[in-house]
Amino acid sequence: MLEQKKSTNPLIALILLLPAILFGHTVFAQGNDPLSSGQLAGNSLQDYIEYALIHNPRISAAASEAESQRNQITISSSLPDPMAMSNFGFGSGYGIGVTQRVPFPTKILTERRAAIQMLDRQEARLEQIRSDIVAEVVEAYSHLYSAKRMHTILNDNLELLKFLEDNVRVRYTVGGAPQSELVRIQVEMTRAEDAIQSNKLNIDSYKQKFAAVLGTEDVSLILVDAESEFVPGITGTDEEIIVRVLSENHTLQMMESELDAAGTMVSLARQQYLPDFEVGTEYMGGGGMDGSWSVGLKMSLPVWVRRNQAEVQQASDIKESVRKNREEVTNQIRAKAVSIVNELRDSKRKVELYTDVLIPQAAQVVQLTQTDYRTGSSGIMELIDSQRTLLQLEEQIIAEQLRVKKAESELIRLTGVNR
Repeated sequence: MLEQKKSTNPLIALILLLPAILFGHTVFAQGNDPLSSGQLAGNSLQDYIEYALIHNPRISAAASEAESQRNQITISSSLPDPMAMSNFGFGSGYGIGVTQRVPFPTKILTERRAAIQMLDRQEARLEQIRSDIVAEVVEAYSHLYSAKRMHTILNDNLELLKFLEDNVRVRYTVGGAPQSELVRIQVEMTRAEDAIQSNKLNIDSYKQKFAAVLGTEDVSLILVDAESEFVPGITGTDEEIIVRVLSENHTLQMMESELDAAGTMVSLARQQYLPDFEVGTEYMGGGGMDGSWSVGLKMSLPVWVRRNQAEVQQASDIKESVRKNREEVTNQIRAKAVSIVNELRDSKRKVELYTDVLIPQAAQVVQLTQTDYRTGSSGIMELIDSQRTLLQLEEQIIAEQLRVKKAESELIRLTGVNR
């Protein structure tokens, strides 16, 4: 396994957990970006993350929406189109002119500020989607990796059962073992072969889901194997992780931008008491008279106070609604972060229990039972049961390791990690 990057700061380690967790990462060659040509640089977790960040269509769609909002800044800062006019009398007189509506200057500035704040929201949404994609890649990678590991374990178990069957068959041939032992071992082999077939279908399904997250139909790009060590990668105290979630969560940043924009719209509503202007110029000629120019200025009269008051109240109500929603979402995210951290700690504890205690003990029981079986102190069922227990524990540790990675992928979504 490639060496992981070290960090003296646990919070930085959390940000960089993606390339550090699970299996290490491959460093891209300087000045060469094979991702732009649709090819993976390797088959490490980091390689798949980089590929998905470029090719997943959900990210492209969100980026287009952010660019659209960026154009809205120019639109909101622009004056309305001027109006051209002309008039002709029954005689020979005529007139031509142009007028331009000019909102009160602070209104234009306020509308521009609101557009910028909504751009901040769209950019935060884009980053949240990027974090979601990274989390989905981690989860898809973890599912496929776990299935590949399970495939290896199931095949090793089947090979052991075949070895036992050969021994039992020899003993049965010479009368040293009853036929029931041979049948029992064959039943166990059939169960093992069935589990392998089911696992193969799981692997195919996980590949399809993984390819969809990457933004491709080419499952040949999915080259995850089970040879790398499964290394938990989250560091930092529970409180540090939760603080980071609340300070860097992109959903909360989106709602903060929405709240700022709502406050700006309240300010804009209050400016409805300010007048707008219309300036124009007109040329009159014909009818035997010399032509003449005139310049005019019109001003709106915001006399409908109740309507203006209603607009201010409406904008204020929207701002209060956004503020309350943000409080609710903050509480939900805090509770979810605590729940995920507890899930992570529990699954890590169980991984250590299986790794350090249960699996070594179960493996020792299998060895002792094999010895007892060879010496005739125990029957084939005791040996099968001990091997089945070891297999179950190996399945459980894979499930717990997958649980670790699923918890980490949820933390990726909450902390806004997008690399």
